[in-house]
Amino acid sequence: MFQVLSRLICLASLLVFPLLATAEAPKKYALLVGVTRYSHAAMNEPTPLEFPEIDAKSVGEVLRQNGYEVDLLLGEEATQSKIRDKLDGLGVKGNQPGAVVVGLWGHGVEIEGTNEAMFCPFDATLKQVRFADGSLARDKDTGKALIEPDSKSLISMTEVLGGIASSGAGNRVLLADCCRNSPHVPRGRAFGMSIKLSDLPGNTAALFACSTGEKAFEYTQWGHGAFTKSFLEILPQMAANENDVPAITGKLKNLVAETVSYVTKGRQTQTVHSIINGNPDLLLLRKTRSIPALLSLPFKEGTAKTAQDQWAEYLNKPVDHTNGIGMKFRLIPPGTFTMGSNESSPSQDERPHRVRISKPFYVASCETTVGQFSRFVKATGYKTTLETYDNGSNRGWNDNQGQFVQMRGFSWQNPGWSQSDDAPVVNVTWDDAQHFIEWLSGEEKRSYRFLTEAEWEYCCRAGSTSLYATGDDPRQLTKYGNVLDQTGVRVFGNTPEYRQNFQDQIDSNDGSVFTATVGSYAPNAFGLFDFHGNVCEWCSDWYGENTSDYGEFDPQGAPRGQERCARGGRFDTGKRLAMSFSRNKGPQGMSDMILGFRIALEVQ
Repeated sequence: MFQVLSRLICLASLLVFPLLATAEAPKKYALLVGVTRYSHAAMNEPTPLEFPEIDAKSVGEVLRQNGYEVDLLLGEEATQSKIRDKLDGLGVKGNQPGAVVVGLWGHGVEIEGTNEAMFCPFDATLKQVRFADGSLARDKDTGKALIEPDSKSLISMTEVLGGIASSGAGNRVLLADCCRNSPHVPRGRAFGMSIKLSDLPGNTAALFACSTGEKAFEYTQWGHGAFTKSFLEILPQMAANENDVPAITGKLKNLVAETVSYVTKGRQTQTVHSIINGNPDLLLLRKTRSIPALLSLPFKEGTAKTAQDQWAEYLNKPVDHTNGIGMKFRLIPPGTFTMGSNESSPSQDERPHRVRISKPFYVASCETTVGQFSRFVKATGYKTTLETYDNGSNRGWNDNQGQFVQMRGFSWQNPGWSQSDDAPVVNVTWDDAQHFIEWLSGEEKRSYRFLTEAEWEYCCRAGSTSLYATGDDPRQLTKYGNVLDQTGVRVFGNTPEYRQNFQDQIDSNDGSVFTATVGSYAPNAFGLFDFHGNVCEWCSDWYGENTSDYGEFDPQGAPRGQERCARGGRFDTGKRLAMSFSRNKGPQGMSDMILGFRIALEVQ
């Protein structure tokens, strides 16, 4: 009897346990290929690509955070044979509830007569173009023989789609940002235009960066191509009910078209081309996380800090960041504000208008210091513009004469008064600061940059709509910055500069005569120092007479010009230049004892 009962229990377990088995977990895999510089020199002409490898790595990081196994083939690793090996290996990747993504960044071509879209691997070769009768094709203007990538050395989209079809994934996505400034005269359609819906496996989407007659747009200040920049911005914003690829694609098309048109002032268009079979899903993990609201002026310090905390949590980043040379940064949430003057009679170049800062970024809490700039000089042997092209004189303080003078010998190391390593660096041109930024970006593999003029004012205001972040009373400024106060007047009150700015002085004391140690005064609501005083700061923008001409959405300033924008109060001026909206300018080769800079850091 016991044996019979045991058999019955075992039989029951065989019937019940399969019903209780857990559902198969999704397996997610991505193969991402990026080529910025090609082995064949002609593939890098006339304009080399900038961001394919960065784009591929950035998408890979986001997919890793969402549970994907990611394989990257970048630069010299992205050969035809290695790409083919990875495509052949897709047969063991993914499962029915999972997803497989293949991403391609670099040159892509559609060669006439082949009816085939092809991706150019690192080791792509070129050949002369011939017509059907065997005669050479020549450039109609120069008469030179035309060359084009040899299809035998390329990766066809038939291969790519075949690899995707072989995977076990129930969700399949192809991302192809492969139509950037083509190195040769194209023959045939834009990349991907030959692919039809019937070419796609079931539940598969193919997203191409642009459409017929267009080139994919890259922009240095983004650090990405338009397609990838927009893709990276959209993914964290997808809600639980709109995480499938068709929903992502709709937003992607709108954002790419909007940003390219805005940056190029309508001179260039870019339309994402999509082919979608079924309803594939990227299976992102952040489906239930909603994007924090944009800040809108006015707001108080508590609101600013709450927004910084919310965005830090949303981005999985800290509010405070310190880099490798000790520069401290604060996370700045996106928001909207009125840029320009709140006075009844604003200057022509300070008229008020609405501006939207659309994405979060880090900004240095303080101005770049002598010590930090010194690290750059020691590492590179760099000589500033003033030191290299000695123009005979520069402005500084002559203690013997008791006045500011133009003379030889002044530099970033010697403005005429003693400086500590924690004083703001001065006597640097816009170009000098840009070289510092490029060095730091290379050292840390991060995207450092100047602030735009709009970002600078947004950070300076820190939620305020008054003349200063401290209110409308200039006497309060001495708690928050180093300005032309009674301390300075006692030392250089008899100089021509002071007499010229007599009405500008502030009837209060900040305790500093010349430049002060950065961060010596109280921070604003964002936790930032010295926006209203110490030194004037270079911005990225070319100066334009009216900032309202450059749009509401992340304005970048004039498209070209003779002078760069500079912002902020300083130790030798008082009320006027310390106002949040006051504008200044100068040639980018100009250096002065009152000119320094502050930098921003892109959120990765």
